[in-house]
Amino acid sequence: MVQWTPAPEACLSHETALDTYRISDVNPNRIHVTVSKQRGLRRAGGEDWEIPYEDLAPAHTGW
Repeated sequence: MVQWTPAPEACLSHETALDTYRISDVNPNRIHVTVSKQRGLRRAGGEDWEIPYEDLAPAHTGW
């Protein structure tokens, strides 16, 4: 779970995940956190976050 969200299915994604896993030399200007399509997040500091909504299977996430 990404602690910024109350969503247990939340995970780092997109360029943020590539940077975290050191797969690419990207330097994202926002933190990408994917949550399920049923979530509606309203948090302060949103200008630093990109929130894609996607229903991910557990096999598509990892630690």
